[in-house]
Amino acid sequence: MSIQEDLPPQHNPMQRIHRGVFASSPSEQTELVDVFLPDFSMDLRWKRCRWEPRWNVVSVNVAEGADTGGDTEGSHMIDIPEIVLPVRGNPCLCLFDNNREVWVVMWWPYTIVNIGH
Repeated sequence: MSIQEDLPPQHNPMQRIHRGVFASSPSEQTELVDVFLPDFSMDLRWKRCRWEPRWNVVSVNVAEGADTGGDTEGSHMIDIPEIVLPVRGNPCLCLFDNNREVWVVMWWPYTIVNIGH
């Protein structure tokens, strides 16, 4: 018996991955978003969708003292992660889970960040 035979049958299979567009802009990473799925309708808004956060790395000088006077010996750089939020109108890739809820798993534009020194 194969693994495929053990899976429950799907009576109404539906495509689970769709191109979407953000219909709202979150103000923090825990805020749920609204999206449009153009394949369905631009008048139908899918509300309170989970989305995948993204992080950008910012290098910060945390040297002791107010001024190092250009002395690199006194500087100490660290990388701090910073959340990147999507904005209304950004295209995204959405999927339906087994409860037919929409999740945003990727969105564009995607910023390439050089974290190496």
